[in-house]
Amino acid sequence: MNNICPHCKKEIEPERFQKSLPVTILITSFNRKNLLEKCIQYINERTFLPFRIIVIDNNSQDGSQGMLKEMKVQGKIFDVIFMPENVGQCRALSKGFDVVEEWENNKERMHRPSNDFIVTSQEDCFPPMLGQNNCWLKQMIEILEKNEPEYGGLCQRIQRMPRTDIDESKEIIPGYKNFPSVFRLMRRSDLRKIEGNKFGTLRKWESNVTGENYKNIIRKKFGFTTHIFSDHAGFMLERKGFPDGVDTFTVADNKLNERFDKPYPDIDPLTNVPIKINHKCDAAEQAKRDEYYKLQDKINK
Repeated sequence: MNNICPHCKKEIEPERFQKSLPVTILITSFNRKNLLEKCIQYINERTFLPFRIIVIDNNSQDGSQGMLKEMKVQGKIFDVIFMPENVGQCRALSKGFDVVEEWENNKERMHRPSNDFIVTSQEDCFPPMLGQNNCWLKQMIEILEKNEPEYGGLCQRIQRMPRTDIDESKEIIPGYKNFPSVFRLMRRSDLRKIEGNKFGTLRKWESNVTGENYKNIIRKKFGFTTHIFSDHAGFMLERKGFPDGVDTFTVADNKLNERFDKPYPDIDPLTNVPIKINHKCDAAEQAKRDEYYKLQDKINK
């Protein structure tokens, strides 16, 4: 089949054709309507490469489903997958991936080709505003392409990380075990190497499973973007934004009260860095960031 540009309808070279295709952004959600609405809003406002938002809803009962149907009609999301029950983040992402693959392969009925790059995240993570010419998705793709094939995936840095040996002068903070779904950028061609559920079968966190798959099956490294922060807003809320009495499934029970002893600071939308320090780990990281930025100022002068 010829490669036809979806915009000008002319035949173009395979590499350029791939780059012109939209990047699929899979968002999993369960009973966090307010966070989901903000997440979708910020993706639309802050992403300047072609993209498609597909939401996998884990049988929410808080009005999310009606909102998502309306958002699809309005063009704020490309599509929504309603799960008949809450299967957790792992299986929900695997279902989303399978749907994207089906669109790619079904050339007779529902052919919707998409970029080899794919992004996964959840409704309580917000991407930063880095500008039209250097948006978060563009930067992440450029960083990953520069570091391939050694690295196979990147996710955005969250506000507080459980270690302080971060080299602020590097583009990537190496990941060793945890590869969380925080605007996690991967290649579909790599994920196809994993049989069955691409992201594991757990009902709760799946980041360790994905990390192990990358190390043992895909055989590539993964890491965090050193200077692209994601605002993990769910950590700043009571019960992380879930209604009282809801069994979350997607969040480990021992993490529901984590905000009281390991709080996450907010992200300044103008500078894309944390704006308040609530933990000794944050203070150590902030000192290293200050040192790095002072050095950059000297270089720029």
